[in-house]
Amino acid sequence: LSFNGTLQNSRLWLNRLTTLDTDGGKFMKGIQADYGAVIRPGGKEAKAASLTTDSLILNFGAVCELDIYSDGFAADQLNANVLKIEKKVWPNGGGPEYDTPVFRINAHAAAGAAAIADGRYCLGTVAKVDGDLANITIEGLTHQKALLSCEDGKLYLNVQSYEGADMTWVGDKSGNWNLDNEANFKSDETGEAVRFVTGSNVTFDDNANVFTVKVDGKVAPAS
Repeated sequence: LSFNGTLQNSRLWLNRLTTLDTDGGKFMKGIQADYGAVIRPGGKEAKAASLTTDSLILNFGAVCELDIYSDGFAADQLNANVLKIEKKVWPNGGGPEYDTPVFRINAHAAAGAAAIADGRYCLGTVAKVDGDLANITIEGLTHQKALLSCEDGKLYLNVQSYEGADMTWVGDKSGNWNLDNEANFKSDETGEAVRFVTGSNVTFDDNANVFTVKVDGKVAPAS
């Protein structure tokens, strides 16, 4: 659906695997997005665009594709009175790939830069958050740490580059090798348990507690 006008009296429901492209669209009775539905301010065009809605209801697996730019710290804008975030808990485990909503970031770095600038990017205005911002999965910034926050009615994406280190696999927490999550490594400098971050030099040797390693997500070691 491509829609740039005003939907005055009806809620927009994005069923599974549907897409909304909008540049300045207003959805006065809210947007509900289900698994695999994609919301794209500005559509496929690379520019900072916006949408405005009463309620932005992001059920598990719903995706917001957002452009952010080093130039002027510009970003697509999600403007909502209420941002509702669903986290799905499967009683018997399993389930599909995502159990939370996803912010898929299209990062536009400055000319000659490998990544966007560290800093705080405003993603719009949100009067109320129903749910936990930490439950939104952020994709597209594998070389940087990204956290969402809501302050004074504004939604921010806080970006900070990872600093790689020398570390050795232990695997005693879970056996998962993931990005900035579980401390399954130890620092070669201090011997303390550490999380893997992008750009680290990783060693696997015979001193590990667990020898079966599950790569969980995207990891990018320096060596």
